Amino acid sequence: LALKKSQAHSGHTKINPAFPVHSLTGNVVIAADHTDDEACAGAGIVMLKIYEKVVESGITGVKLLHELPDLGITDLEEVPQRAQSLIIVLSEGSLKLDIQLYLIMETMKAIDTGI
Repeated sequence: LALKKSQAHSGHTKINPAFPVHSLTGNVVIAADHTDDEACAGAGIVMLKIYEKVVESGITGVKLLHELPDLGITDLEEVPQRAQSLIIVLSEGSLKLDIQLYLIMETMKAIDTGI
């Protein structure tokens, strides 16, 4: 889930064509601060706890966003639109990360527009 240095500070990033955003369609997506080991562990625990019930309910599966490669900020625009549901794990300092803030903003925009 790391941004390249040029992406992290530029304010504008290109969508990475290698990012498998389509793989999120119909999944429960869990997002956590990729720089915080405890947040990632917490996200993993949540995934393990809900996985069986999620799959039993007919939802495609559960994806940990921080495990997807080369995620750019603009790739996040499609996450709330494609995910069946989205869980954002907040931890100390996570609201200082561009990715977490942008994901929250895109999720709220999707809710407001009814997507």
